[in-house]
Amino acid sequence: MKVTPTSKAVGDLALFLIAKDMKVSDVLDMSREVSYPESVRDLLSGRMGQTPGGFPADVQKAILRGEEPLTGRAGETMPNADFDAASKAIEPLLDDPPTRQDTLSSLLYPQVFKDFADHQRKYVDTSVLPTWAFFFGLEPGEEIAVEIEKGRR
Repeated sequence: MKVTPTSKAVGDLALFLIAKDMKVSDVLDMSREVSYPESVRDLLSGRMGQTPGGFPADVQKAILRGEEPLTGRAGETMPNADFDAASKAIEPLLDDPPTRQDTLSSLLYPQVFKDFADHQRKYVDTSVLPTWAFFFGLEPGEEIAVEIEKGRR
């Protein structure tokens, strides 16, 4: 399943509130020290773009804890990307030379890409596994066939 970064942030906030047994009123309670997920802070700060209509100011203030949200396009404040340098920087993380997609992914989501590369190095490419097999594993004696490469199962 693919999700957008903004829908991921909304889900992260929902799971965070449930895990911390927090209510909406707890979010607005500035006396309570709370460290919200980075994705939630990115969304409410405007680093994921400007949301039509924005966010309630009191919620934004409570979650950002004094950080001023961006008012323009987030990319305006970023330096130009150096694709060659980024490609060289991620080369040690990969078994093969970085593709343009690898480089772009690492520039857009540095920690996610590093975690992904670590996972692939440790477990190989698990994307070929059916989701249920990846998450729950196989029962004793159960077998599945996966395509490792074109024509090879």
